[in-house]
Amino acid sequence: MANDWNDRIHEAVDHMEAELRKAVDYVNDEVVPEARMQGAEALRKAAEKLRQMAQKLDERTPRR
Repeated sequence: MANDWNDRIHEAVDHMEAELRKAVDYVNDEVVPEARMQGAEALRKAAEKLRQMAQKLDERTPRR
């Protein structure tokens, strides 16, 4: 009986480890690349806005 119980626990742990590996693979293959692309795009947009703000400051600053 104890041996059967140990076998069931080991099977459950093996199953959980396999599912966890699938989840990690999914995050690495699907979520991370998408987050990087969206992060890069957000930085590009922020850089453009900062460039526009700098241009407006330059236009409003009197020349010496």
